[in-house]
Amino acid sequence: MEQDRAALLQTQAHVAIVKARVRIATADLDSAKSAVARAEALGKSAAATLKFREVQYTRLKALRDRNSIDETTFVESKLQYDASIEDVNAAKAGVTIAKSQVVAAMGKLEEAEADIGLAEANVRIARVRLDQSQGRLVHRLRSVDG
Repeated sequence: MEQDRAALLQTQAHVAIVKARVRIATADLDSAKSAVARAEALGKSAAATLKFREVQYTRLKALRDRNSIDETTFVESKLQYDASIEDVNAAKAGVTIAKSQVVAAMGKLEEAEADIGLAEANVRIARVRLDQSQGRLVHRLRSVDG
């Protein structure tokens, strides 16, 4: 009977652990959703910078074509424009990664929530076993007294 009582305590402790996993998974999901918002904001910032660099590049190209600026200034503008294109590409990838992390976090949360049901079922089983052990003990005691 002591073994069954210990098993019940162990399964109850496991429920608490699994519930903690749910809280952690919920926090991870919230964090992943925030990462999506941040990545999208970075994407908007990169797009705005690209637009600025494109305008600047176009303006400086026209000036270079009229020999109004030196080649170095134009080349620097072109490099900044090209870097801005890559920043936009990186930002798009960042959004994709962040969205994938949301999906993964949702899966972990669902898994943890399912584990609660399993852990609670194990508690019910342990209670039944303890009740059966106690019933057998009472039956033995009555048969000894009888």
